[in-house]
Amino acid sequence: MDALFDMIRQQDSNRAMAELAEGAIFKVLFLQRDPLIVNGIFPALAKKMTSKQFQDCFMREHLRVLSAKHHAILSDIQKCELAGQDSRFYKFQLPALEHEMGLPSFDAYLEFLSNPAEGRSAVIEILINEYEYLNDGADSGADYVSEHYEIYRIGSFLYEQSLKKVGLFDRFEQREKSRLEAIYREQGVELSTTDAQFSKYGLLSFRDGFRIDNDKDSQVIIDEHLGRHYGIEVPRNVLAAIEYAMAKGWVKDIAFNICSIGDGSRLSMEDLEYGSLFSFDALHLPEFSKLYEAECYENSLWIKVDKSKSSMTFEELCADFPELDGNVITQLVHLEVSMVAGQPVISHIDHEFILYDLESYADRLDKPKIKGKRKVKTFKIDNAEIPFDFIFRDRLFLYQVLDSYFSHKSLIREYFVSVGSQ
Repeated sequence: MDALFDMIRQQDSNRAMAELAEGAIFKVLFLQRDPLIVNGIFPALAKKMTSKQFQDCFMREHLRVLSAKHHAILSDIQKCELAGQDSRFYKFQLPALEHEMGLPSFDAYLEFLSNPAEGRSAVIEILINEYEYLNDGADSGADYVSEHYEIYRIGSFLYEQSLKKVGLFDRFEQREKSRLEAIYREQGVELSTTDAQFSKYGLLSFRDGFRIDNDKDSQVIIDEHLGRHYGIEVPRNVLAAIEYAMAKGWVKDIAFNICSIGDGSRLSMEDLEYGSLFSFDALHLPEFSKLYEAECYENSLWIKVDKSKSSMTFEELCADFPELDGNVITQLVHLEVSMVAGQPVISHIDHEFILYDLESYADRLDKPKIKGKRKVKTFKIDNAEIPFDFIFRDRLFLYQVLDSYFSHKSLIREYFVSVGSQ
């Protein structure tokens, strides 16, 4: 399947601007009856769908995606209610989403897709209309779309997850780094010599003339002198908390990994309950701690405490880890704590993706001192004075960072509860 998905990605990258307006590449190829879909993806997928292992893996991934969406909607509801705004738009989405999350098996999911009561007819009607448009009305496509609808939905989902996986590994290439150098070189600025964070980590330091645009759908740094928009990968809630800390003067030095460049176009109360229990006493805990899910030992959260450096490192390991070409990626958050006027403050914090080869990752599952071979940071804050107990929008800042980046929310909650009870 990966080889076939690579071919689709290649076709997508070769599309002209006008063709991009036709829609997502997988849907376009499906509606055009492209041989890559009809004779390639569908037969290969039909064979895989008979495997119990594939079915279980698909349902786990599907539930993970739905759970992340559910978590985001609950967060939006909480924000609306805290701001005294109407949250019905988000609440209306919950029943259908929770119903789909509760599907017990792959067979139940197939039945869900084929059930007219679940909106199948409406979606198919939309696809048929698009089919007629793309094929100049040569035929209605009704029979074709209806016959392949379920396998199309499954294939489309898998392709989207494949894109995310490839994108995850692409982060290590830092493809926009050379473009950034060229942009500022035209202005007479050599980033490699004037920006220490860029030289060492490939991060662009926030400076005078920059501002943050933290929109619902995108997080962007804007260079107002050049009219450039730089996409960053910092979750909206975390970025909002960072903005607040910058406005208070707690954060002075911060740098971001740039994932895209543009020209200027353009929570639940349970979280509060658990997140508010954490305290500075965590630095007195054992050097290494590990939490894991009872139903899946490989889903784990490792915590390293270095008392000599007053630092903590959180690393998340996943059973369904993203794997490509013999490499595995984990996520890590590292922070350092200092004392200012007798009060603990976070003086440094960053988020990283860590790359392991499969052999090293197998050792890392039980050996906390095993290190990855490469890393890429999404953001890095230095020389800060963020209060250790800083609460933003009713959530502890550190808890918010971990909860926004890591997948296994229950392990984060469990850790904060266990620390709070020490």
